[in-house]
Amino acid sequence: MVPSGQEPPDSKAVNELAQALLNDYNTLKPITPEQAVDEYLDAREDDLARSTLVGYDRDLAQFVRYCNKIDLKNLNELGGREIDGFEKWRRRESSERVDSLANKTMKDNLHLLQNFLTYLEKIEAVPRGTAEKVDIPKLDDREGIRDVELAIKQLKRILEHLEKYNYASREHVEIAIIAECGRRLGGVHSLDLEDAHLDAPRPYLQFSHHNDGRTRLKNEEKGKEQGNISTDLAGLLKDYIKTNRVEKAIGGRKPLITTSYGRVGKSTVRSDFYSWTRPCKIDEKCPEGRNPAECNAASCKNNASKCPASEAPHAARHGYLTEMLRKGVPKEILSDRCDITREILIEHYDERTPEEKRDERWDELKDKGAI
Repeated sequence: MVPSGQEPPDSKAVNELAQALLNDYNTLKPITPEQAVDEYLDAREDDLARSTLVGYDRDLAQFVRYCNKIDLKNLNELGGREIDGFEKWRRRESSERVDSLANKTMKDNLHLLQNFLTYLEKIEAVPRGTAEKVDIPKLDDREGIRDVELAIKQLKRILEHLEKYNYASREHVEIAIIAECGRRLGGVHSLDLEDAHLDAPRPYLQFSHHNDGRTRLKNEEKGKEQGNISTDLAGLLKDYIKTNRVEKAIGGRKPLITTSYGRVGKSTVRSDFYSWTRPCKIDEKCPEGRNPAECNAASCKNNASKCPASEAPHAARHGYLTEMLRKGVPKEILSDRCDITREILIEHYDERTPEEKRDERWDELKDKGAI
């Protein structure tokens, strides 16, 4: 029965809509979740950096994992109920490290899923309108922006410890370069010996992009930069090259930072950061109250990332950018030096309080005689 006060639906319109939906479904081409991800990544290969593609592959693997969990073998059958189930599972059950993923992580993951599903609509792999069913969470003004002030102070203590006990070691130069230059892990990994201009009147490191699939910059040629460094860092690098660098040549290039196997791997640098940012590594008290002798994360370097206080290399970059903004370094200089857009710099790295921003504006206007 039709509720009182409402007109009965137009049967012709209903039939036309049903027929349109049936026709739409009949045009779909069967595809497995694994095949869909492969096709999407192939389609994006030319317009995304390799590291971004790797990240997309890793994140979409969670969607494939969920499809396998619910036995969804053909994405033609993907609907709102499955998407809603994935969103709930991704937030609360997919991670073994946290009980619930943060809104920022969910927003990034679901933006990617929506883009992925839009592509699948285009190639007739899912019904039209599927992408619109993804519910992307909204963030508060400061949500998803990490507080790295403690990490900045900790980084200084780590470098002081390395200076005293592990001077000019591989780990020392890795951490010192990122701490002073604010570059991404990939940029440091890609440095060659000839990129270190340490005897120049104003020493610098040449960050370059290489199309070899391994030593690339995230923003490719746009990320190239001659990054000024202090004479202290130049001296540290000289001592590392003289005393601890393992001489290696790979494909006609000599990496700046090496191991006995060749160019230091990104995973090695990441592992070194996790290891040295554990408070107990520099003889500080555990903020979790654990006994290092009984702590799995403290006793084994391979488990260092499981320490709640440990940090990845990105934390050092984050801390550098935040500190430079607080010191009033112009955003245009930081954008070029650290290979980052002004918009991203403001949105994700500017942790200054409103009072700090007000004081900076006052100083700038005062210097220019505007007030």
